[in-house]
Formats: sequence, C-alpha cells, structure tokens
Amino acid sequence: MRFGRQILILIPVFALATVLGLVVLRPARPEPVWNGKPLSVWMRNVNFMDSQGQLEGEPGILHIGPQAVPYLIRALRTRDSFLRDLWCKLYPKLPARIQRCFNFPDPPSSTRYRATLSLILLGPAASNAIPWLIEATNDKDHWVRVGAAAALGSMGTFAQVATTDLMAGLTSSDSEYRLACFIALKDIDGGSAVMDRVWVAYLHDPDWNMRAMAAEALGQSPGRASDAISGLLVALRDTNAVVVSRVALTLGRRPEWAGKSVSALLGALGHALAAKDTYSMSATFDILKALADLGPAAETAVPALADLLGSKVPSVGTFAASAWRSIEPDNPKPVTCLAQKLETGNSGDRIWAAWALGKSGPFARATLPALESVAKRYPNDRNLQTMVAAALWRIDPARPNPTRRIIELAGGELGPRDWPTIRLLGELGPAARQAVPMLLEAYKSNGSQTLRDTMEALQKIDPDTAANPWR
Repeated sequence: MRFGRQILILIPVFALATVLGLVVLRPARPEPVWNGKPLSVWMRNVNFMDSQGQLEGEPGILHIGPQAVPYLIRALRTRDSFLRDLWCKLYPKLPARIQRCFNFPDPPSSTRYRATLSLILLGPAASNAIPWLIEATNDKDHWVRVGAAAALGSMGTFAQVATTDLMAGLTSSDSEYRLACFIALKDIDGGSAVMDRVWVAYLHDPDWNMRAMAAEALGQSPGRASDAISGLLVALRDTNAVVVSRVALTLGRRPEWAGKSVSALLGALGHALAAKDTYSMSATFDILKALADLGPAAETAVPALADLLGSKVPSVGTFAASAWRSIEPDNPKPVTCLAQKLETGNSGDRIWAAWALGKSGPFARATLPALESVAKRYPNDRNLQTMVAAALWRIDPARPNPTRRIIELAGGELGPRDWPTIRLLGELGPAARQAVPMLLEAYKSNGSQTLRDTMEALQKIDPDTAANPWR
C-alpha cells in the first residue's frame, strides 16, 4: 500500500517535470560538437576552472569557432519566463532518478551571461552578434551587461556602431559596467581627436582602473592630443603602480615626446625601485621596457642605466643593459654586460640576457661562445634553451632556423605559462611558419590565458591564418 502511494505521488511529479523539461528545454536544431560534447556543455562550463587552473569551457568554444555564433546568439536572447523560473525552482526538489533525465537548469540570466563570455573568446568572428550585444547592454542582470560590453570590445572596430551605447555606460552608477564600457571603447576606437580627449580626461578619474585604461588607450591611439603628453607626465606620478606601468608603456611608444618623457620616466624608475613591492617591481620593468622602446631618442637615460647594471634587485641590471643596448645599438658595452649576465646572473638573468643578445643581431657575434657555453651548462632549462636557440640564429643567420628546435623543446605544445616562447616565435616572424600549427592549437586550447599573445604571434608569422584561425 505504501509503495502504491509513492507511485501515485511520483506519477504526477514526473509528468509535471517531463512537461516542464520538454517545454523549457525543448531541443533546437543539433548543436555543433567538439571532443564528443555539444556546444551547450562547453558554454555551461565557460567560467569554471579545472584542477590545473584552466577554464574548462573555453577550449570547446574556441575549437568549434564561428559555427557556434548562431547558437550563442540564441542563448543571448534567452528570456526570463514563469515556466523557466518554475523549472529552476522545481528541479532541485525532484528525486534523483528524475533529475538524471535532464541537465541541471541554468537561470536564463546565467545562460545569457555565459553566451557573452563565449562571444568574447570568438571576437571579430562573432560580429554577427553585435546587434544583440548592444541590446544586452540594457539587460536587467548586472553580469550580462558587463559581459555584453566586454564582448563588444572584443569585436574591435567592427563594433564601432556600439560607441554611443558604450559612451552612455560611462555615466552608469554600476562601477563594473562602467569599467567594462570604458575598456570596450578603448578596444573599439581606431583613434580620433574626440576619443583622445576622453582618454586624457579619465587620466584623473578616482578609479585607478579607469586611469590605467585611459593611459593604455592613449598608447594605442595614433592621435596627437595636445594635452596628452602633459596629462601622461602627471599620471606618471600616480600613487598606483599599475597606472604608472601603463603610462610608462604608452610613453615608450612615443619617441617624439622623449625630450619631455625620459627624465620623467627616470624619476618614476627611482620611485618604483625604492618601493620594492610586487606591483612597483612590475612598474620598474615596464619603465625599463619603455626606455628600450624609445631607442636612440632616450639617449639621455644611458648614464642612469649604466648605474643600474650592478643592481642587487633580481634582473634589473639585465633589463637595464637591454634598454641601453636598444638606445645605443652600436655600443659594445651593454652587449658585454649581457654576456656577463649569462655567466653570473640567476636563471631569469640568463634567459633575458640571451633574448636581448639575440635582439642585437650580428653586432653580438662575439657572444656566440658564451651563449653556447651557457646552453651546455643548463641543458634542462627549457626556457633558456629556447632563448639561446633563437639568439644563435638571430646573431648568425647562417645557422639553422631555430623553429624546429623550439618546437622540440616545447614538446610540440604550448601551455598557459609558455608566453615567453609564444612572443619569441612572433618576433621571428615568417621564419617561424613551421610553428603555426602549434600556435593555433595553443590559441584554441589555452583559451583566454594566452589568447592575445598567440594571436599577435600568428599575425606576425602568418597573417592569413591569423585572419581566420578556423579555416
């Protein structure tokens, strides 16, 4: 009798669950599949990390590629409804045997948010979604709005039609959405006097994130706003080290401002070295990189860089020598210093000294024995072996192309921590074409962790493949 009552209770529950499940989860046309799993499974896991710290869903989205876009648009357009809400509330209360018949239901807002995250990964390849993303910037859910703005930014100049909506977002009281709109505008803007004035104004924003992004935007813009240099020089004295880093890198891209920026960069360098915290150390290396990027225009920085060669702060002397080499490419002193770092420096010194010597080209021919020697002494240091292989060829082009050796050292695959190798391959340009398949797999498998670095490398090595990684 008791068993019979349970059956009588379960029948209507199962019937209701089945009806709701079929109505709410009614199948659409078949989804694209990768690695045996449909797109919806990859999308559901797009913001979850596995035990290795990698985002579980990103590889599936990136391997499926543009085929996913129509389905992601449909997910982005998922609307709240009474039946969906009822199904989400009912599902956790169902017996396990009934739950197993259906996937765990996502609230519609979660579905929309994960659709935006997936579209971010596909970038310009998902430009068909732009009208729906603009609509989603008005979504009632905070995270959907933030994701929609970020996805529009990932489309680059294709999304310039969204500029008005994103500009409106800068007045939002939602600080995260405001920042997402600002970053999107930075990534969409192709450079204009109007937007340059916006970036300069935001160098003084109370939010340090906005100040940092404003500095970065000015670095990407080809514009020449008259007040940009004065605003950046003031921002170089910002109390936030991240802002200082972004300002420095922007100034490094503008050799025409070197007459005013070099002394300011050296002043900021002194402050960063004195602070000694993690963010300030990052700023130290970014300032040294900025001086290197300025090249001969930063000639007045040489005495200060020479004084830093013996710094006890790890790798500072190596990066100072590297900057000096970029400023005075025909001066043997920084090259000699870099060769000494191969002998006396720590692991990081050796790796970056080898890289800088390679950048010196044939002028550093006298350091070939030192490079060969350090490679023999540290045969198990993969990063060092990679940098030395490239340096030997860049200094002596008669040697074999190092790409095959770099692929062997990587074991045929590049993980999230292999960004130095990814960037190095990009520097080799078309000579590294043999590495394109490995870079493509890294682009799709590592997800957002190396997405930008691998795309930039592919653009330098094989622009046609970079334009369509799924062809």
